Amino acid sequence: MTPRKKVKIDEAPPYPTNAEAKFYAAQHKASLDGGFDCHTAHHEFQHNQTVNVKTTWGCNGIFFVFAYPPAGFIITRPEDVLKLQIFEGWILEHQAQDNIFNLLVKASRDGLDFFWQEHKRHTH
Repeated sequence: MTPRKKVKIDEAPPYPTNAEAKFYAAQHKASLDGGFDCHTAHHEFQHNQTVNVKTTWGCNGIFFVFAYPPAGFIITRPEDVLKLQIFEGWILEHQAQDNIFNLLVKASRDGLDFFWQEHKRHTH
């Protein structure tokens, strides 16, 4: 793996695009087709030097993709913490008949409260 870099507070983390999140979900789905347990299987990818991606779930055609900077952020003032987008998350639904992933929820678009509410709804 490439050495990790911290994200400066005044820079947006280079999170994946929606298309890249769908690609990571497809990679995760391909591994589940080999018989892995969708409740426990997960995969981690290095998206770039500052962001990792983790994929989880896969049950009932629902996939979760999380992107985050594993080395953290460089913060110089406490008030900067309120500006952080500490992760990006996607909830995707796989449409088997067309073999495509539909975006159901995106954390930065729909809000963290709604993202976690939907995450919980799909996992319980």
